[in-house]
Amino acid sequence: MFSLSISFLSALLLLPLNSYTQENCACESQFTKLTAHISKNYPFYRLKVNTDTQKIHDAYDALFLKKTKATASIEECQKLLESYLQIYRDGHIYLSEYYSLKGKMTEKWPHKLSSLNYTDDPLTGVWTDGNYRIGIVSSKDTTFDYAGILLNNPNENWEKGDIKFYIKKMGDAFVVEYGLYDKNKVGTQLLFINSEAQSEIKLTGIAEFFKENLETEVSIPNDKNQPIVFKMLTDKTFLMKIETFGGGVKKTIDSLVHKHHNQIISCENLIVDVRNNSGGNDSSYFEILPYVYSGPVEIIGNGFYLSPENKKLFLNWFGEDSERGKAIQAMDDYSVYSPDKSFIHELDTLYTMPKRVAVLQNEETVSSGETFVLRTRQSDRVIVYGVNSAGIVDGFNGQSADLGCFYLTYPTTYRSYKLPDGAIDPYGIAPDVYIESFMDDPYSFITQHLELMQD
Repeated sequence: MFSLSISFLSALLLLPLNSYTQENCACESQFTKLTAHISKNYPFYRLKVNTDTQKIHDAYDALFLKKTKATASIEECQKLLESYLQIYRDGHIYLSEYYSLKGKMTEKWPHKLSSLNYTDDPLTGVWTDGNYRIGIVSSKDTTFDYAGILLNNPNENWEKGDIKFYIKKMGDAFVVEYGLYDKNKVGTQLLFINSEAQSEIKLTGIAEFFKENLETEVSIPNDKNQPIVFKMLTDKTFLMKIETFGGGVKKTIDSLVHKHHNQIISCENLIVDVRNNSGGNDSSYFEILPYVYSGPVEIIGNGFYLSPENKKLFLNWFGEDSERGKAIQAMDDYSVYSPDKSFIHELDTLYTMPKRVAVLQNEETVSSGETFVLRTRQSDRVIVYGVNSAGIVDGFNGQSADLGCFYLTYPTTYRSYKLPDGAIDPYGIAPDVYIESFMDDPYSFITQHLELMQD
């Protein structure tokens, strides 16, 4: 995915943040809350901080605590706390901050929704993430450059016509201030736009939105810059290039699979390119699996980390009176609940063609992109090409904790209850055939390799 040429950390320094005017924004206080929450609720803490590493970790904490006492602004504090989190080497644990537009999120767009005027500006138009359907319009307001107006009623707290977020262009960056689920708090994040295809925008760690005409865009000739491409490469090889499994694209992927079904099963070879795949929802790739699996696939059961805070989250998901809810309530705090030690994923339908499947990954293949690789590599007809994946897959089911001036987002669940055995993070999944990321035409190499293989 192409994004603005500005780093996440440095761009955060451009945000119009408040200076230290509140006691709860003191960096020392924020650091103390952050470390306390991580030590109690982050499932990997007990694996990464043990008798062998405790002394190292204690000194690391002491060093950063000392630094917080000398930190004079919230901008410096955020940079310091982001730096501190690097010790965990986990892409699913990160910091974001909120505040300035609380109250404005109750506002309605003052104009008729039917009269929204879109321009050639790449940000204006109708966008969806599968839940929210939002019209982004330019604005003459001096405090922001764009407004995101809801065009549907996604839940009980938001309704059509509400202003869901504001976008401010700051130099080469776009900063978004958005209302959270219940409207009571506001988050601030960077927005990244697919600057060439102009069909995808991403709020880091929050959501991915796609223009509603995405399915027509994927068929345009210059498909190098498209996030999703389905096409014939040769008379024997079909290509699926998918840069996201976000919930908003499941319908697009499903429709493209059905549309190209006859072409796919006429090919001896299939390439599924998940390089730069930013993850999303595993269900987004399920329609592809009948063309990839060669038989049943074993999935190792998840492990739910039962800190008191995490328990509340899980009970809200499963229900206190459900079988899982009762099991969780009966277990000790800080234990791991694994309802299924493993299960077999067996499909009703498997296609015998294509005979061979190449899965192409790179260092930007993350999360659900990596679970796709983990599942499909068990198939007898799959060969994994590329370089090691990102190694951001062992933790999921993210939860956000309010620290006062920041939100800490962290995973609550292990991908596998067996961890650290079989860990993927932070080194990633190794390919079967190593291909340098800078190779000009990996499709040609893979196609030739597949077509030379004997049955």
